[in-house]
Amino acid sequence: MSARARASAAIARSAGRASRLLGRGGGTAVPGRVLLGLDPGAMEALAANLGGGTLLVSATNGKTTTTRLVAGALRADGRHVVTNAAGANLLSGVATALAEAAPRSGSVACGAFEVDEAALPGVARAVRPTAVLLMNLFRDQLDRHGELESIAARWAQMLTDLDPRTRLVVCGDDPLLAALPGDGADVLWFGIADPSAGAPGLAHASDSTTCRRCGSPLLYAHAWIGHVGDWTCAACGLKRPQPDIAVVHAGLEGAAGSRPVIRTPQ
Repeated sequence: MSARARASAAIARSAGRASRLLGRGGGTAVPGRVLLGLDPGAMEALAANLGGGTLLVSATNGKTTTTRLVAGALRADGRHVVTNAAGANLLSGVATALAEAAPRSGSVACGAFEVDEAALPGVARAVRPTAVLLMNLFRDQLDRHGELESIAARWAQMLTDLDPRTRLVVCGDDPLLAALPGDGADVLWFGIADPSAGAPGLAHASDSTTCRRCGSPLLYAHAWIGHVGDWTCAACGLKRPQPDIAVVHAGLEGAAGSRPVIRTPQ
């Protein structure tokens, strides 16, 4: 790590402490803004210092829970995990997490960051992740992000710009996401393979219902939630990718939770 990046991180941490002492917030964004103002390349340098790699997690729904699960699993494996546990998931929030953790980074450290859908391309450019997890896109927040196609187009460009060695983990049950990786991309697909977890056909109010290749209406054997399900296009033959990681039994138990059975690669 360069001396400039190290010094910028130290100043950013001091700014965060001052912000908290002055009651100007929780210090989850100010350090990141200071860091980027002092050294625009500091995020890449700090992320590169995480010897265990960096994972970015993004979705409309579920990114906070998923990131916490991933971080917990990594800690159980003996890793030191750098993460934005406070939920500050814009560029400044991820920068803050990296700056705060800089003194403890090293060969066994790894990063797991939840990232806002619109902020993902910028964060990916800044940290050059080892892996990217994409889970779903819904129209929940049009006031901030605009149409799904706009976000999807930016994600598609981001995937093109990533280092070819970056591992992609993508929910193939979402037809919008399944169309994003280019041919030959290193993708680990995941999804649900338990028909009892969904409903036959597609709900009337769903977001992405047409084939990304030919524009024809998609057919659904089962829909899990909204447009996410077991889909196929009768016109061109495009269909949901076979999941490498699959929930073969959802084990839904209502308010008591669930006991899923998950199939993973050998």
